[in-house]
Amino acid sequence: MSTSVGMGFAKIFWHVLIALSLTAGYAVAQIVISEIMYDSPGDGKQPEYLEIANIGVEPIDVGGWKITDGSSTDEVIADTQGTVIDASQYGLILDPDYFGGDRAYDPLPSGAVILTITSKGFGRGTFANSTARIISIIKPDSTVVGSVLYPLGNTPGHSTERIALDQPFRRGNWQQSKDLGGTPGLPNSSPTSVIPPVMIPEPNVPVKLTVSPSPAVGPVTISYQIPAYAATVSVTLFAQNGRTVRRLAHGRALSGADNLIWDTLDDRGRSVPTGRYIVHLSAVSPDDHIHQAITTAAVARHR
Repeated sequence: MSTSVGMGFAKIFWHVLIALSLTAGYAVAQIVISEIMYDSPGDGKQPEYLEIANIGVEPIDVGGWKITDGSSTDEVIADTQGTVIDASQYGLILDPDYFGGDRAYDPLPSGAVILTITSKGFGRGTFANSTARIISIIKPDSTVVGSVLYPLGNTPGHSTERIALDQPFRRGNWQQSKDLGGTPGLPNSSPTSVIPPVMIPEPNVPVKLTVSPSPAVGPVTISYQIPAYAATVSVTLFAQNGRTVRRLAHGRALSGADNLIWDTLDDRGRSVPTGRYIVHLSAVSPDDHIHQAITTAAVARHR
């Protein structure tokens, strides 16, 4: 990668994170995540899928959009039908392995746009089954369309469905599919009536994220403060090119203030080189409000 390309990607990645920090409200976009198969049938051996829905009145081209779960980023591409999703139409994003396997979800619905991704599987090969993660959809211009923390605990082989497509993410608006294999590309098995959103008043506690020392030649202390009722916390460090370097906390149930120690090693236990790293915190409260903060940590190795 050339320096100019690398700097350009880093700039885009920064914009993505900044956009994430500004999308913690309750607005619902025109394209929404409507169903997630994270623990597929056949003891998890069948391909996973992510279903999206266009709840607006205009067609939307999702070609080149990105899906990220914080551990990896996948690009949405067409299968054979193109990438335009019409109003009131579903888009079904299938794991690439589906098309060379036994095609367990066939016949795929003719009314849905069938899509796939450029990598070999969602996230780092599959969606996590034991740790809840935030899935975000991002446009090519780095606009974050929406973020969802998918609930865990489903019966294996049953997807998680959004009940009311026009309501924001919150636990009460999601439930396990009644059908084994879910309802890929079709209306969900759950009721779709509008559910009045339940709002919990925001406490007057800002989200704070600091690191010290910076630059550091040894361990780095990452300190954060979140609303007292926040339920799950994730802290991830990224390189300037967007590569995940270290996940310090993922789905950790904490609240209030805490300190994390980064030993300046990556996820494989290797020392990271001199440079500046992006620290991204996300915290999800019981009402499923997503709080996020971003800062940087500099590492200076002795020569």
